[in-house]
Amino acid sequence: MKKTLKVLLIVIGLILLAVLGYVAYVFLTYDRIEDRQSLTPRGEAALSSAAVNEEYTVMTQNVGFGAYTADFTFFMDGGESSRAESKESVENCINGISGNIRAYDPDFVFFQEVDTDSTRSYHVDERAMLSADFDGCSEVFAVNYHSAYLMYPLTEPHGRSNSGLLTLSRAGISSALRRSLPISTGFSKILDLDRCYSVSRVPVENGKELVLFNVHLSAYGGSDEIRTAQMSMLFDDMKRQLLRGRRRFQPRFYRRFHHEVQRCRRHRFRLGSAFSRRAAPRGDPALYGIYGGGRCSHLPQLRCALR
Repeated sequence: MKKTLKVLLIVIGLILLAVLGYVAYVFLTYDRIEDRQSLTPRGEAALSSAAVNEEYTVMTQNVGFGAYTADFTFFMDGGESSRAESKESVENCINGISGNIRAYDPDFVFFQEVDTDSTRSYHVDERAMLSADFDGCSEVFAVNYHSAYLMYPLTEPHGRSNSGLLTLSRAGISSALRRSLPISTGFSKILDLDRCYSVSRVPVENGKELVLFNVHLSAYGGSDEIRTAQMSMLFDDMKRQLLRGRRRFQPRFYRRFHHEVQRCRRHRFRLGSAFSRRAAPRGDPALYGIYGGGRCSHLPQLRCALR
């Protein structure tokens, strides 16, 4: 009896040690990506700059790490699965998404939740797949989050995640920046991971700039305060860009658009189009800007103004 009890205590002790060791591993390996990280544009764009009085098409889609087949349900949304069905399924999903987007022949594309080396997507480099499908595009990739190995659910651990935001432009991107969004500082940060948005700048033939915002806000583990802080930071940054443009240029055009989770959206706009100053509400700043984001179905429609 004593021997059995001793063995049981040893087993319990080893389990506790393993759990504590894992918790220590998760927290010790956790680190946030630095804010204001410069991003290097890659690829040769078909155009050196964007043109005025030319209609462009912009599309945005959260690719859902290539997992969302018709019957896929994610465990953190109350569903059953923590990983995609298979590597082949991931590749088929990404190819399908790419084909759907390319059918619209877009000039600018925003992708979110693009995995590069994640357990949940069988280490498929989705960035490489998507980039290869869009010839003549300049691209910027911002790592949204990278995580330690998540041992949950126990029957099929979610594993390690490396995911980001991919911005594609037929006009050359001159520079880009990654901005880190506010996140929880408590235990929930392990669930929601890091969050960011990228800001890419495209020269326009008249000497102005087209500024592209690609964002993926918190979905899990974030409080209402965190979400409000993230949106405030994003909008404040947009306002700064707009005010920066206002000092030099007059407002000429604005457009409202939004998109929903897991659905692609197409929008057309024209730089320098024949919208008068009176077409925009008072106080509209002067900037050519496009916004695209993932998991933002709760956001109001956003204003896109051109400088």
